[in-house]
Amino acid sequence: MRVNLHLMDRYQSGGRSLFIPFDRVMNEPAAEIARMGIYLDRDISPDRCHEIAAEIGVDQARQVVGGLDHLTADATFQAANRTIERKTLLQTGHINGAKTGRWHEDLTPEQQLTAHLVLRSWLLNLGYETEATWLSQLDHGLSCTQANWRGVAQALWQEEDYGSAFRLFARAIEQEIASHEDVLDYITLAALCGDREAAGLAWWSYIADRDLSDLSAEVMALQAKLINEMKRQEALGTAASCDRAAALRDCLAELEE
Repeated sequence: MRVNLHLMDRYQSGGRSLFIPFDRVMNEPAAEIARMGIYLDRDISPDRCHEIAAEIGVDQARQVVGGLDHLTADATFQAANRTIERKTLLQTGHINGAKTGRWHEDLTPEQQLTAHLVLRSWLLNLGYETEATWLSQLDHGLSCTQANWRGVAQALWQEEDYGSAFRLFARAIEQEIASHEDVLDYITLAALCGDREAAGLAWWSYIADRDLSDLSAEVMALQAKLINEMKRQEALGTAASCDRAAALRDCLAELEE
């Protein structure tokens, strides 16, 4: 999905493509057909726009999909275990609930949380979320007892999506559902994201209420995390990972001081 969205970004930046939002196709099909006509420099009357909308609407598409098994062999072709109608390219399983937001119903809590974090920029840029509603949805995902948010964060970390993992840990700390061990992960991610200020503030907050006799053990625990991640970044061997390893090394040096 993310690859396709990056491809969409490239088309949008080119300025030569007309983008048709799914919800507008579903809710205002005739108006979108008229907009396509204007883009293609074709004069389509309002009546004809409504006729086309009826011809290609969801109800008509459902009829085509429902009748695929009854079409002749030359009217269809097979691909990836699906029967596809040659004229419309409608295919087996093509028509579902035909509504936006199905991911809130169809994905597991962990998948929803991952999608919400990973697709953040597109959710905001395409108008599906505002900063406020995005944050509200994130809070909902964190409060969902079925969602293993730590597992999601660790998976994003391993997939090198450090920004998404960092945001998840940051919000969990703000919501006071993160453990002390989570704070050490947050500090490591802050260093990976180049946010040394956040790492420093989190560390001082972390040790503020700790017994001084435990401080040595706390320092060693954070050092171990930073060193392990630094070695992993060095092993990746890319220019970006080398920069991240250097940032972790700097964080270690400050910790030793």
